[in-house]
Amino acid sequence: MKDEKPIQYILGEADFLDFKFQVNENILIPRPETEQLVLLAKKFLDANSYVPNTILDIGTGSGCIAIAMKKLFPQSNVIGIDLSQSAIDLAENNAMRYELNVEFYQLDILKDDFNLYNYDVLISNPPYVLECEKDEMNDNVTKWEPHSALFVPNEDPLIFYKKIINEFFINRKSKFAFFEINPLSYQLLVDFLNTFSSLSYSFFNDYNDKIRYLVIKK
Repeated sequence: MKDEKPIQYILGEADFLDFKFQVNENILIPRPETEQLVLLAKKFLDANSYVPNTILDIGTGSGCIAIAMKKLFPQSNVIGIDLSQSAIDLAENNAMRYELNVEFYQLDILKDDFNLYNYDVLISNPPYVLECEKDEMNDNVTKWEPHSALFVPNEDPLIFYKKIINEFFINRKSKFAFFEINPLSYQLLVDFLNTFSSLSYSFFNDYNDKIRYLVIKK
């Protein structure tokens, strides 16, 4: 049934790349689109012969992105931040499970300064689903998964991207940023990015041929 509890929450774990991560109803279930975000970041950084010093994952949830990036870039420092302390606790458990050294911190990025972490590579899958899309979604998503990790106001769909990209822009050490995005917000993102004179950006499609990823290079 479309409103039944997701199997990942029943089992308490979800597959992500070569990992099995602990999950619960405090965090979003990792999805294949986010696996592709990690692989895109790896491919792009390798193509630029760039080895990150510090990778910052914003909205880490289960820690899936941060932990996968640490596995791919073992020499890099990796930090994950999230609004939810419950998510941070779970992410720490997932990192310990694979004996990977990833730092996790509770932080509200809309209020707090995350540039203090001195990252050069940023990666994020922030909330991006519009409130008006809720009626089109299956009940097993809207009933069980945390809305704070999914939805943004219809009147301010770029609320997280604006804050993150503005901070990325003023950070002297930042070089690359990788985002998962809502295809419906593509043109709004283009218009916003064009207000910056010194940012190079590209969009990429997901496996379903929808515009799903944004890569920014300074």
